Amino acid sequence: MRFQYKHYFGVERNTPKTKEDFELLHEKYKKDPHYYPTSFKRFNLLVIAYHKGNPVAFTGINQICGNWYFRGCYVSEDYRGNGLQNKLANRGYDLLRKRGVKQITSMAHIDNKISQHNIEKRGMKKTGRRKINYHYKQLL
Repeated sequence: MRFQYKHYFGVERNTPKTKEDFELLHEKYKKDPHYYPTSFKRFNLLVIAYHKGNPVAFTGINQICGNWYFRGCYVSEDYRGNGLQNKLANRGYDLLRKRGVKQITSMAHIDNKISQHNIEKRGMKKTGRRKINYHYKQLL
């Protein structure tokens, strides 16, 4: 399957079409058992994957006090198993590297074994646990 990707930094993401695409995916994401509360306004970087012009996955990255965090990733059920979570993360990594970012942090729900596997496969190291999430860090 071939996918197209679009990324949006800061104000670039505030287009009606981008918000509409994100909200469509976000409505599905809210029904996922590993849903992490998030919102469109929260992301400094948003990467959306499209298949035949339809949004099928997203990852959001934000910056807090100078640190960069993967804060949400969702892949529509029909498109799982195509490596989209990793493809989105890799695109995010590449975009951040180009902007001089040296480290990224991520977290995964303790029951979300697929996300944990994908995060660790990308080379992130588990640095701790906070309530219901494992925390990971990686130098870029």
